[in-house]
Amino acid sequence: MSRHRVDDKELDQDQPFGLRQSRMPDLQLESSLGSLIRTSALFKGNAVVYVYPATGVSGKDPASDWDTIPGAVGCTVQSLGFKSLYSEFKALGWEVVGVSSQASIEQFEFSARNNIPFVLLSDKDFRLADALGFPTFEAGGRIFLGRLTLIVERGVVKKVFHPVDVPADNAATVLKWISTRR
Repeated sequence: MSRHRVDDKELDQDQPFGLRQSRMPDLQLESSLGSLIRTSALFKGNAVVYVYPATGVSGKDPASDWDTIPGAVGCTVQSLGFKSLYSEFKALGWEVVGVSSQASIEQFEFSARNNIPFVLLSDKDFRLADALGFPTFEAGGRIFLGRLTLIVERGVVKKVFHPVDVPADNAATVLKWISTRR
């Protein structure tokens, strides 16, 4: 994992760290489905890619003092928001994909426990994060991805939502933005 990271203060909501117009890299990442998924196939159409720090494993926070870390809390409610609006995204022709640096087994457990209908990708080696320069933070001796949401059309980032101040509202905000573009 690269040590070069963009500080949050350098991020601009509409054009964070030059992400807009970036092409999604062609990588194979482990998924909550228990298989490797090629990102080029997943992102060849329209996709909402929400990047989040980590969902809690049943009965355990991702790091000590998780609730006190700015931007860390809210991954479960963010995921559940995308779950509840998934059929609306699909009706508009959009796939939803979640990405974190958690191990795929943790994502599988979370996905099964919450009946998540879309794939969660594990970027545990930070290959996607390094390729696109995602923000990260350290807590409890681990590195986590910072929260942001990408609108990807035919493999190209067209819009970035950052910061995501209210994770519970992220899915509705993104759906509204997609709906008003039509």
